Amino acid sequence: MQTTDKLPPERCQAAALLNKKTRQLKIAERQFMEDCRIYINDNPIAVISVAIGTGFVLSHLLSRHKTTSSVIDTK
Repeated sequence: MQTTDKLPPERCQAAALLNKKTRQLKIAERQFMEDCRIYINDNPIAVISVAIGTGFVLSHLLSRHKTTSSVIDTK
C-alpha cells in the first residue's frame, strides 16, 4: 500500500501536480544548461569579456567599500 492511498483525493491531486511541475522544471533546467553550453561554445570571446568586465566592476565596488569603511572606522 502506498502512502498516497491514505491521503484525501485533494492531497493526491496536489502531490501529482507537484510531481508534474518538478519534472517540467528539471526538463527546463536541462534545456537551459544545454543552451548555455551552446552559447559559450559559439561565443567564447563575448563570454570571456563579460566575465572580465564583471570581475573588474566587482573588484572596483569591493575595494571602494573597503576604503570607505576604513575611513569611517578611523574617525
